[in-house]
Amino acid sequence: MRTRIELAKIGQFCDAAISGLTSDLGFDALSNFTAESDTILKQFQELNAPAQGDSASKPLLLILGEEDTIVSEESGTASWKDSCEHGNIIHLSVYPGLDHSAVLTAATPEWLRFIQDRFASNPVENQCVNETKIPFDLDNAQRPLDTY
Repeated sequence: MRTRIELAKIGQFCDAAISGLTSDLGFDALSNFTAESDTILKQFQELNAPAQGDSASKPLLLILGEEDTIVSEESGTASWKDSCEHGNIIHLSVYPGLDHSAVLTAATPEWLRFIQDRFASNPVENQCVNETKIPFDLDNAQRPLDTY
């Protein structure tokens, strides 16, 4: 694994190319840490605790592509539900027909408006919202395959 990472650094590989270098490796070749011993993972989990149901200090927006192969709709919906049950303000938007890559572009107006509203201290209506959004011109949208 270390040799492959060095090759990626020398070649200045993008994320997709790095993923290709590691796709044939098993988990034990990728990491020798366990969830219990990995302090960075623990810090990450604490930072992302609202997605795991803990209280969040600010409203949250969760955007999912229904065809996402990286973050499944089921896991995203479960995180949304847990977060709602802990009293968080969280809005879930599911975009049918889009995968992990395409949903970021399709949802750009939504997440930009959400961020703008947070900076403007605009109030958030409704505690927990779960909506299905219709992407603009889905039939003609180019939907590249997830490469991760």
